[in-house]
Amino acid sequence: MLVGKQFLLLDRDKKYGEGFPKLLTDAGTEMVRLPVRSPNLNAYAQRFVLSIKRESFWEENLEESIIQPR
Repeated sequence: MLVGKQFLLLDRDKKYGEGFPKLLTDAGTEMVRLPVRSPNLNAYAQRFVLSIKRESFWEENLEESIIQPR
């Protein structure tokens, strides 16, 4: 499942056992730990993706309306 994946983002939860980092290393995946006490990281990422999707959507519709006037 991790073969071919370059990075795996992880929080600092203790649920990852001691053998987990070795498993990632063996798969060639680098473990990237998120900063301590950073609950809003997901919110920032979701907002960024939403902004990109919205911008892409508007550009497509604008292009269609210019090419095919209603």
